[in-house]
Amino acid sequence: AAAATPPPINCTTTPSPTAACPKCADCPKCECLKAEPLDCKPTVVSSGSTNSKNPEMRFPPQVRGFAFGASRVKKNVFLETLDYGYPEDLRIKQGQNRQEVLILYNQRSALPTNRIDETKHAGTDIPLLGIDEATENCGVVNVVRTMGHAEQCLAIVGDYESSFVETWMRIQPKVGVNMSLPLVPVGQGIKARDGSNENVVPHPFNVIDGRKKLQRYFDHVETMEKELKPILEKVARNNTVIVMTGNLGQAELLVNFVCSARARGLDLSNIIMFPTDEATERIAQSLGLATYYSETNFDHISTEHAKAFGDSTFGQIMYVKVVAVQIVNWLGYDLAFQDLDVVWYRDPMPFFLSDNPAYSKFDLIFQDDGSRIKTFAPYAGNSGFYFVRSNHRTKYLMHSLLLKADALIAGRSHQQVLMRTIAEHATIYGLRAKVLGGADSDMFPCGGHYHNRWDLMRQIANGSHVPYVLHFAWTQNKENKEKFLQQMGVWHVQPQCSSEKLKTGKEATVSVEACCSADPIITCHFRDKPSSVPCPQSPFMDEAKQTPFWPNDEVE
Repeated sequence: AAAATPPPINCTTTPSPTAACPKCADCPKCECLKAEPLDCKPTVVSSGSTNSKNPEMRFPPQVRGFAFGASRVKKNVFLETLDYGYPEDLRIKQGQNRQEVLILYNQRSALPTNRIDETKHAGTDIPLLGIDEATENCGVVNVVRTMGHAEQCLAIVGDYESSFVETWMRIQPKVGVNMSLPLVPVGQGIKARDGSNENVVPHPFNVIDGRKKLQRYFDHVETMEKELKPILEKVARNNTVIVMTGNLGQAELLVNFVCSARARGLDLSNIIMFPTDEATERIAQSLGLATYYSETNFDHISTEHAKAFGDSTFGQIMYVKVVAVQIVNWLGYDLAFQDLDVVWYRDPMPFFLSDNPAYSKFDLIFQDDGSRIKTFAPYAGNSGFYFVRSNHRTKYLMHSLLLKADALIAGRSHQQVLMRTIAEHATIYGLRAKVLGGADSDMFPCGGHYHNRWDLMRQIANGSHVPYVLHFAWTQNKENKEKFLQQMGVWHVQPQCSSEKLKTGKEATVSVEACCSADPIITCHFRDKPSSVPCPQSPFMDEAKQTPFWPNDEVE
């Protein structure tokens, strides 16, 4: 503020700021003067320049407690440097208006040392800085991610700090956003486009069912641990095992996994299979896999395969997936969990056990599911293939997930409950989870890659790209999974070992020599799905689009 004469007289109180002498950053209070008041009000200047003596501040004084200045940083650089493990939002294309990050500074001392004027003063563009310069004086960086569906407003409130985002909508149930309605608070699962809710609150009967499962588990967990320890000690390599689970209805997928891996000469000796019935236990053992079957915990699980994603059998298997991972993790072993609809092109474990700093700092590593629905946010990892290090953070995570048996039963989605539990533990306890992105994601393709990344699938089919694994997720039922496996050239099960043959009797076992084909058994089913050979004679799965996977696959 400019010096004033004559000097202020002694006042018993300091008068409130006035229009002539407002309260501002450079003049925090207006003193009681006999002469004219101090000129605290910045001079408003025109187009692109600031008054060097009294420049206009970028933000008004009422919000400078959290918006004193601002800068911009390239989004890709920001996310590479401050990698929280979230995947890229695949819906945002290059060139759209979300390619930079806006950084707000809460006080002068947080501003970049050599860019103070540019960041805090108005009249010029918000400066675009490098990540190191932009954050050099930031002791804390809070990151808020937003996509901007519907007509969205982002409010920043200078108040009691929260690590959670509250959402308000003008929502009409089963319709969506209705601008004539008042704003009301909503949960994460509410969809703006149709008003539906993807986060199901467990019903009391779900809670009772979950309580019974947990009671059964905790009554026998010490016995299970004693029985498991010698098995894990035998199969573990570098204190790491691979965990799988499934029932008799999925046995053919299990056989194919083993047959296809052996056709490539891959070692499966560090796998432990958690079958949910005795018949599947015998099949797994005859394939040479180590097994652990807990009749007390699993005898109520259906032996039929899930008819569709999310049905009751699917939900039961999801609970077993939690139990299997939790108890192995609790016993101190690092592990990779995988579903039975995964095939290996090469051993994936060296990737996870390497000292690569991009991944060694994370507690969990996931395939990118490809879906970006809100209930998977912010991670959207696929729970059908992931890696877990055993430490106190992951042990508490898996214990917490186990206690949510009722939510697993109600939602019939292991992935949904796991993703939001990880988000909670990352926020509260500092858990680190990473979803593979970029070129690394292409080394672990999932259902989204299979159905949408045809360029990548063609490279895999012709051998120019060799991933670690391929996961046939995003598929409605087991029948279609097998068809996709067959036409992609990764099906190695002889016809005499079909799913129906595996169910012929309780004493049925599998002979690797009789059931496994060294060469893939390729069968075309759909012209418009990835395949190792053109399938011009096959029907289109999507009759509306009728786009062949292989260009120019003319019908002969």
